[in-house]
Amino acid sequence: MQSAIKIILIVVTISLITIFSVSYVHAQTLSFGASNQTTISNSTLTFGGFSNSTTQVSPTGTGNFVIPYHPRNATAYYAEKQQLDNATRNWLKTHQSPIIPDPSGVNIYPGLNNELDAASSGGFDPPDVQVAVGPNHIMELVNVKGEIWNKAGVSLQNVTLGSFFGFTSSTSSSGLGDPKILYDSQSGRWFATLENFTNGTVSIKVSQTNDPTGSWYPPIHDSSFTGCPDQPKIGVSDDKFVVSVNDFPAPCPLSGSSTGAEFHVFDKTKLIIGTKNVQIFPVQTSDFGITPVQSQSSTSPLYMVSDGGVSTTQIKLYNLTGQVPNVVIKGGTPSVLNVRTINLAPSAVQPITTTLLDTGDERILDAAWNKGKLWFSLNDGCTPNGDTIKRACVRLIQLNTNTTIVTQDFDINASATYYYYPALRLDGFGGMGTIFGTSSTATYPSLLVTAQAASDPVKSYKPLSYIQTGSNYEDVLDGCFSGSTFTCARYGDYFGAALDPSDNSRVWVGGEYNKLAPGHTFATWSTFIGSISFDCLPHPTGDWTITTSCTLAGNATPPANVIVQNNALLTIPSGVNLNLDFAHYHLLVNSGSGVYIATGGKIS
Repeated sequence: MQSAIKIILIVVTISLITIFSVSYVHAQTLSFGASNQTTISNSTLTFGGFSNSTTQVSPTGTGNFVIPYHPRNATAYYAEKQQLDNATRNWLKTHQSPIIPDPSGVNIYPGLNNELDAASSGGFDPPDVQVAVGPNHIMELVNVKGEIWNKAGVSLQNVTLGSFFGFTSSTSSSGLGDPKILYDSQSGRWFATLENFTNGTVSIKVSQTNDPTGSWYPPIHDSSFTGCPDQPKIGVSDDKFVVSVNDFPAPCPLSGSSTGAEFHVFDKTKLIIGTKNVQIFPVQTSDFGITPVQSQSSTSPLYMVSDGGVSTTQIKLYNLTGQVPNVVIKGGTPSVLNVRTINLAPSAVQPITTTLLDTGDERILDAAWNKGKLWFSLNDGCTPNGDTIKRACVRLIQLNTNTTIVTQDFDINASATYYYYPALRLDGFGGMGTIFGTSSTATYPSLLVTAQAASDPVKSYKPLSYIQTGSNYEDVLDGCFSGSTFTCARYGDYFGAALDPSDNSRVWVGGEYNKLAPGHTFATWSTFIGSISFDCLPHPTGDWTITTSCTLAGNATPPANVIVQNNALLTIPSGVNLNLDFAHYHLLVNSGSGVYIATGGKIS
């Protein structure tokens, strides 16, 4: 289905405690073709969201604190990265382009200046954007700060993560980072983690209710890692909560090459009453970047996926079964599945400047599971059709955990364009929505969204649409290395996504873009939180007007009239019921439009 894409922005200015909103059409579709992918021309993405902009400075005003990036083997990683980036820089010498203007026509975002993160965080860069959504709230974490809104975008609470996780004032502004957060609809609780780089601790906080502005249990400080842990990731099932880290040689702070991946499995039934029972698995010395999966429907097994954080043609699927302290990896070892070659991505270009954006390594970034479908995302290096060199591409892979097979494996890419740091979540109908960053010689660092609805063909996605455009480039060299010299701007390291538990057709997303003027001496970044809806379903209120053809995603009860117009066709597939209250409302089908009821489908 296809319609004008509408974005509703609620811009939050904390320093003034002021809320205002703007609505406008803001969309751009990129046309391209590449192997192993199909674009869908008949599609709709519906947006809503709010912007949250931050200037990053250190407390002394002399610079910014760059959170170290630790690939599996730094020497091999930076040697390959430099080779890719040299090819990009050579291409860039003869391929500058006019800048694509902001489609909104005006930069309306006043930003938060230093209000959100600077004074208490040490000016951490990059932001490591995370977003989680409960029945009534949205919570964003960036480095060591957080904020809670209601779904209208009204700010309810600011959180300093150092004190939130029980650290002293001496560590509340330095040595902390890599936050993670999720809302678990099975238990109705919020789970958050934060790493302390100075002593190798990963701290866990769990809310006492589904209201994140209310009480949380005292933090649990997990300091029992074999080495010095990096970039903790979390996942949850019905009875298990997992923290997975990359181990590096002790003592902290981190140095050298990784000694492997390590994960700790907590009894979720204990965590949600404020206590702990944990099972520690031995270090997986041959693995790296094991990513636990957020389970979005009921399941006792907890899945994890890994590609080892290196160029490879295989991924590992961990299936954790049983209950703490007797959890085991099903089969004794993870299942090994073949995929198309995963490659390191080159750093990304920007308009005007020759400074490149760091796109990280090949590790899996995000993963979600729902009713036997497991999707995960990562950065990939690929050469789009018609292109001459590798670009940074978004890689999306789907597994069927019932049969343990790869069911989808494709890139999102475009000639002379860079995509990076994808995050994803699944909706309640089998669809998948994703957000990722983008830039080119004509486009400042911005945020794109797309989706694969439940009825879409495999290896397909809806036309890419901007959910937030950038208005400047990043010009501070604080990432990538050539010897001991910085050669690119730090970006990432990950974005966030979350299913709305009160609207299972809506996926919320959060990411980083660049809006502040260049010429500063410290790194800057801004974040945006929005939502997308992509399966064919009635709106929560009012008439449901269908203007382009679509297939009903699941059983639905429209709240008012259903109107099919503009030569559209509404398909009711087998096993799906459109339950309309004909005593009070109508199904109106305009001339040239139609409703097709497949065998086994019905309107009642």
